[in-house]
Amino acid sequence: MKSRIIAAILLASVLPSTAAGPTVEELADRVAQLEKSVQELTKALAFLTEETEVKVALPAKADDAERPKGEIVILVKADGGMVVEGKGLTPDELLELLKERAKQNENQAVRVRGDETVGYERIVEVIEICQKAALWNISFGTERKAASKPADTEGN
Repeated sequence: MKSRIIAAILLASVLPSTAAGPTVEELADRVAQLEKSVQELTKALAFLTEETEVKVALPAKADDAERPKGEIVILVKADGGMVVEGKGLTPDELLELLKERAKQNENQAVRVRGDETVGYERIVEVIEICQKAALWNISFGTERKAASKPADTEGN
């Protein structure tokens, strides 16, 4: 349907509005030109349609991942310290905070993020604190160190 409309527009612009009619050869040339133009326009239209329908999934940083509303993020630092909402907490303080939040929302989401060098036993300790506070909706992430420059291997 679109190609017929385009052809009619092109035909109207190519054919002059003169009283004397064109010869058969002129009409055949014009029709050939129109067919070629319509084919090119149809290809361009198909290309544009395909381009607008392409869905691209862009990578996101772990921090940008969609989080449940009100999720508590517990950062376990390389030295084993725990940080929630920018505040350093002891294990007892973390337990009290989590118990408070559990009273408000029994399905409170918790994300435990650990530095890549933190010991597994420290992460387990945080999980146990969450369990003592009756929180079970727990997810995990890691904090990677900034990439360092490769060591010089030529012996300078």
